[in-house]
Amino acid sequence: EKVYRFGSTMVQCIRHGLLLAILLSMACSSHESDQTILAESDFAWDVDGWHVDGEGRDVAHMSKMIKSGDSGAETWHFVAPQKFVGAKREAYGGLLSFRHGFFEFNSEGKDTLPGFDVIISSEAHSLAIGRRGIFPAWAFSSDHKLELHESAGWLLTDSNQPPSRPEMLRLLSKISSIKIRGGIYAGSEDAYIMDVRLLAGAQHSSLVQRSSLKTQSIHTDL
Repeated sequence: EKVYRFGSTMVQCIRHGLLLAILLSMACSSHESDQTILAESDFAWDVDGWHVDGEGRDVAHMSKMIKSGDSGAETWHFVAPQKFVGAKREAYGGLLSFRHGFFEFNSEGKDTLPGFDVIISSEAHSLAIGRRGIFPAWAFSSDHKLELHESAGWLLTDSNQPPSRPEMLRLLSKISSIKIRGGIYAGSEDAYIMDVRLLAGAQHSSLVQRSSLKTQSIHTDL
């Protein structure tokens, strides 16, 4: 018999390995929910300020998502609105999460087009980082949780080298744009994104929680 402890709750797992797997999955899911949301677009009502750059069609709103498309090997991105940019130093160690997918696409029998799938830029600091190869080829939907620190696979777009910690902090301290690639195939495609979140790092989230508890204690004493 093995005994596992989760906080103040004791779970006895004799032969039910599935129960333990479910609890571990819940613990991982709750980790993201505990993080402070710095910016969010759930596209419940409209495009929420997002637009498309490059040669993609005008962005369109659908139920809890936005979409755009192209008719060939065009390069274009979904571009985040103002609430995702600016001073976001608290995002260091946090996440950029979203769902990316296609209603239809034509690869023309070729691999996905080369390039960065997500780009975060800071014009003020002349810095831009990107992630390559995060969208699985020929998949109609994929979920992504991109960690925001220097060893998480990001590359400086001008040198293809990983950023240093100071460079990462400078970039996040004054973001000018966040772009998610829509056009990844040689043929036509209709791409969408949904549930985009920028989450603070664990250190910032814990500080916010401690501050909230302190405020609650002060109010209780009054």
